[in-house]
Amino acid sequence: VTDPDEEDVLRVEERQRKADGTESPAEKGASLPAMYTNKVITLWYRPPELLLGSTVYGPEVDIWSVGAILAELLLQKPIFAADKEKGVFNLIVEHLGEPFPPFWEDLPLYNEFMGKAPPRPDSPTSPSAEPAVDPANTTLRTSTPL
Repeated sequence: VTDPDEEDVLRVEERQRKADGTESPAEKGASLPAMYTNKVITLWYRPPELLLGSTVYGPEVDIWSVGAILAELLLQKPIFAADKEKGVFNLIVEHLGEPFPPFWEDLPLYNEFMGKAPPRPDSPTSPSAEPAVDPANTTLRTSTPL
């Protein structure tokens, strides 16, 4: 096996050409979803889709982080403080309930994380919580239902 020529190596760019020289869907005008790492955002403020291994996401992950920060300001302590991704995910489930399966079950870590997720108790972000917590609860949403 020889090393491929530089021309034969596929590049992950907005406009990409296949190794055989034919046009990729991106060159024909179709856009490919951007894939990123899921190891972004400080752990306590990371949204559940990233904790479950998603690598395709957009600005909605930042909105989740703002909601976690808002909840922290209102509660005067971090709402999802844990040392590991699984612990943060469990805290999210405790406060907001289990993720909605049709979207989430396709994510890489869904089965691993959901197998041991605790049941949802009453939480500071429940509907019966103080009125000031409601904006935090509203902001702690993703583009898909939890």
